[in-house]
Amino acid sequence: MDDIANHKALICVAETGSLGGASEQLGKSKVMISRAIKTLEDELGFRLLDRNAKGSKLTAKGSAYVETCRPVIQQVDSALNAMALNKGQFICDTDDQQIPLKLSSPNTFGSIVLSEVIADFQKAHSHYRLELVTDEQFQDIFDHKLDISIRAHLSSDSIHDNLISRPLIKLPFFLCCTPEYLTRYLSKTVTSANSMIAERDVISDNIVRIKNVSIDDWFAQTPFVAWSYLGQHESVMVDSESQRKVTPANVTFISNNSISCRNYLMASEGFAFLPLHVIRQALNEGKLIIVTLEPIKFEVDLRITYMNAQGRQSATNRFVEFLMQHSAITSLRQEIQSLYIKLKI
Repeated sequence: MDDIANHKALICVAETGSLGGASEQLGKSKVMISRAIKTLEDELGFRLLDRNAKGSKLTAKGSAYVETCRPVIQQVDSALNAMALNKGQFICDTDDQQIPLKLSSPNTFGSIVLSEVIADFQKAHSHYRLELVTDEQFQDIFDHKLDISIRAHLSSDSIHDNLISRPLIKLPFFLCCTPEYLTRYLSKTVTSANSMIAERDVISDNIVRIKNVSIDDWFAQTPFVAWSYLGQHESVMVDSESQRKVTPANVTFISNNSISCRNYLMASEGFAFLPLHVIRQALNEGKLIIVTLEPIKFEVDLRITYMNAQGRQSATNRFVEFLMQHSAITSLRQEIQSLYIKLKI
């Protein structure tokens, strides 16, 4: 990290109160943040932070130093942004120049969400040529010559020092089935281990709570449509925090494509455990409903990773900021929060 980046790291630690908070906000590993602070301390000859198990707190000298360097860094940022904006304007005015951007994302997220964002981005920036590679497997930015990678399960501590990793969205999974199948299931008066009759509690048009049936009983009694990419044909993780897994007793269909699982589910018997963005349209159209049995929450943390480019108006950063603020992302976040409120989780 250069001198400006080191000072930005210090200011961010001061504002968030921890190396971890600065790591998440800046998209850099805690090792990099710690190294930046140590470099400044070595150059200045005094400690900037007091570190303990509860977090990091500025020393008296550190606090005074932050107050003096904060406005300077803000001025530098403004100057860099103005210069990048000026450069970007000249690029926009050059009709015969195209700027290539290569992105990678999971299959369904790329097909359902990202393609819409890319189309809108190119309407506003016609001089960009974007290539989207969709694959469920992780693709290394350097090996595959990617500008941007959107992947799950990558913390800011697991990436290369020259990369930035920012949280994009947490995608929840839900138990789902057709309304017709749920009616047939309940009409059979299926009982749990305690011999209690299953009961329906309608939460909203597309959410139904089933009482007196546990998740284990449900997976043991009903046909299951398995997304094999997550190994659901063998076991299904239903809660992120507790790492709880259940085993489906009657797998009737297996596919490595979640859209295929959804389409099969709508035309057949049984239930599935799929991400919201895959079943979202079917929920809104009344073709599928969410079934909740216990207060569980399983989420996939989707992150956007890219090279540490200079300037907010650089090609990569311009697309990243566009993506972060696009309605396809913001509306999905809002819908997720609304569902969590209804489910009381």
